[in-house]
Amino acid sequence: MEIKKFMKETLIDIAGAICIGFALLVFSAPNGIPFGGVGAISMILNHLTGVQIGTINFLINVPLIISAFFFLNKEIAIRTLRNIIVVTIVLNFGISHVPPFKGDLIIAAIAGGVCLGTGVGILFRSGATSGGVDIIVKIINKHNPHLQLGHIMRFIDASIALCSVFVFHNIQVALYGFIGIFVCSVCIDKIVYGGQQAKLMYIISPKKDEICKALTEDLDQSVTIINATGGYSNASQDVLMCGVSRQRFNPLKQKVFEIDPNAFITIVSADEMVSNRM
Repeated sequence: MEIKKFMKETLIDIAGAICIGFALLVFSAPNGIPFGGVGAISMILNHLTGVQIGTINFLINVPLIISAFFFLNKEIAIRTLRNIIVVTIVLNFGISHVPPFKGDLIIAAIAGGVCLGTGVGILFRSGATSGGVDIIVKIINKHNPHLQLGHIMRFIDASIALCSVFVFHNIQVALYGFIGIFVCSVCIDKIVYGGQQAKLMYIISPKKDEICKALTEDLDQSVTIINATGGYSNASQDVLMCGVSRQRFNPLKQKVFEIDPNAFITIVSADEMVSNRM
């Protein structure tokens, strides 16, 4: 069983690392679009020194891997080292075999962002990283779990991309880089937190019993009853809470208003809904 788990993790990690290397090799480097992270730093140093991007990427990641041993754990550090090696191989040896995309920069930015975000998201979802900023993001998220991974990465990557303006003296590619970074962060959050976007409905109504019965029996919707107290009236009242997928949202809302047109509904977005009923 352990061997099966190891093989599964290895294949997932390699697939994610290849996506990252492919994004940098095909879309980012040939067009000079900085997607942020160590990849962008490697592009800057490659421009200044002529050393291969993959080699620079590997050298920068060495101290970050060491920090992963201390701040994350040994398993993540080892998996990260493996992923960095895969990315380095793709960057250094794929340059003569994989044709670069040179064309519309907006297409390069979007396609590169999707490819990069997919790779990073795959690794994050499996509990690994590709090194570089990923390690920093994981460390920050470990101590601040309320911060979404994509948001943290978006801020760090945008800061690095902004610095590239002063090296390449080209604000246009930096702006395209911001587009790629945004697309990348969205892909990361979709993959890590799931594409099952959902809503939380809080329902307040004097006909709560009738509404609860209709939702549970007619629409097969689970309902949680929360005991609450009115801040002004100081009167006790029950609030119905439902976790609803996008497909079921409108039918449930219509059912509530059919029973009580004056019902008060508060709707909150949820990043992910996990349930065997959905």
